Amino acid sequence: MAANVVPVELEKCSHQSRKNVSSALEKLQFEEYANQYRQFMYCLEFYRLLIKHKCHRLSGTVQKHVCNMLEQMTSTAISLELFVPSLKQTLRDVHDCLRDKEQEMIGSKAMRRKHQDMVSNCLVRVSNFQYTQKEEDGTLSLMDLPKECLINILKKLEKPRDIINVAMTCSTLEVIAMDTEVWESMCFHHFNDKEICDYVGHMELYSVNWVEVFKFCLKKSKVLKTCYGDELVVCNNCRGVCWRRVGHDCISNEVLPSFTALSPADFLNLLNL
Repeated sequence: MAANVVPVELEKCSHQSRKNVSSALEKLQFEEYANQYRQFMYCLEFYRLLIKHKCHRLSGTVQKHVCNMLEQMTSTAISLELFVPSLKQTLRDVHDCLRDKEQEMIGSKAMRRKHQDMVSNCLVRVSNFQYTQKEEDGTLSLMDLPKECLINILKKLEKPRDIINVAMTCSTLEVIAMDTEVWESMCFHHFNDKEICDYVGHMELYSVNWVEVFKFCLKKSKVLKTCYGDELVVCNNCRGVCWRRVGHDCISNEVLPSFTALSPADFLNLLNL
């Protein structure tokens, strides 16, 4: 198998040792991709779940890897001025877990405290971060775009919280953020036709309040989809795990490519810690 592929059997996961976790992360090149724009959020969520649910089973090597990567990802987020809110919440969760479950974790007290300090320092850096104010340089800004373009941009956002935050920036964006097209797109992104029809029924589309539809569907399903710029997938032909956008050299190259997506939680379960 290629370096960026981990062989796996979904139906019968073998009992992986703690050593195999390090090996899997190395083969999938987490150190490289965690600081890439497309894979950043996937890796961040995986590290959060790894510490939150499996910290007591992690070797000192894996603990060190996670803390080192969180340091690097903090530098990346601050440098790019991206992902900061999500990173901050993850650092809080990891910090609280390392503190509350310290006695359950493998390794010396000095090592555990060192890892806590590393995460604390990252949290301080993120908490002190301030976005750079754009200087007036005569170039186009977001507000120079036509309303139709702004609506199309907001329709690409997957989290309602992001739209609400946009609406809070100025009165112009507040009006655009509440446009029916934006929330209609949000509804069909997160919910299926049946869930939406349960509310809309036989209503005329022009009379539908899509904000209310979203609230209704969310109250019933309580789950929103999470999309990533890139994600781990299982090849349905050779059973290897790889990054979707990176791909792999499949040994079953005579059949059409077919993949099953792995959420960060799915990948964590696959490691069978």
